Amino acid sequence: MRIIPHIFKNEENIGEIMQQVVFNGMYTHGHPRALIGAMLYAFAVRTLLLQDNVLRYGQLIDILINNEKQWSYIPQLRNIDMWKSEAEKYARYNYDKVWKECVSETKEYLKIAREALNQGILDLGDDTLGKLECYNPKISGAGNISVVISIYLFSKYADNPVTAVYEAANLKNADTDTLAS
Repeated sequence: MRIIPHIFKNEENIGEIMQQVVFNGMYTHGHPRALIGAMLYAFAVRTLLLQDNVLRYGQLIDILINNEKQWSYIPQLRNIDMWKSEAEKYARYNYDKVWKECVSETKEYLKIAREALNQGILDLGDDTLGKLECYNPKISGAGNISVVISIYLFSKYADNPVTAVYEAANLKNADTDTLAS
């Protein structure tokens, strides 16, 4: 909910968008999964806003995979090193290492979504959602996972976005409010 204003304010400057998204999210959702998810979402929305033509089926996911460097780096914010140090102290993990793992994980989830969309009508959405950890109670609702699932549903139902929202809102044992929004 806090991401879209940053895109409209800075749509020509992807670096500024990413800085603002991370700065806005780091104190309430500081885990790399959350911040990477927010950055991926921002990049996806910005991509859609800047389109002059209709994307082909599944093209958004291809764009996201091919532009990983645009949404996957830790922006250089004032005091970011101090903030990461504090996060490491309380979370007891190496922040940069976990960040890299989450980027890799997110890219793999995007590839799963792309593979499913490439199957077209043969895509069994529930199987794909399972592969995307939609129903895993330990990580369901994690930022990167929620964003990839949302992008997958958005792409799958590009010709009927209401169906995408309806499916997301009615999933069993999933973070439906985040996915549908």
